[in-house]
Amino acid sequence: MFSRYHVGWSSIVRIVHEITSFDYTIIWWILLFTGQILLIIGFYSVLHTLDLSYSLRAISIILFTLILYKVEHTNTMAPREWAFVAFLYLIPIT
Repeated sequence: MFSRYHVGWSSIVRIVHEITSFDYTIIWWILLFTGQILLIIGFYSVLHTLDLSYSLRAISIILFTLILYKVEHTNTMAPREWAFVAFLYLIPIT
């Protein structure tokens, strides 16, 4: 599968398929799981940087994961969600 809007995404999936010869649906699930975990860890690091209490961080993570569950597009981890993950890890945290 290849579309001009998702050139980078299609390239990554194709490279992973060529290296591992996994089926595309397996690659999709692996990238979905990895992306969701990285998204939650990145959000937690932002909450930690804001110096919130442990209970507020826990409530925020629970609410964030419920939002992720309800938003259908993040269940696919499209390129814009991966860009958000990259943003969470690339912002300077002091």
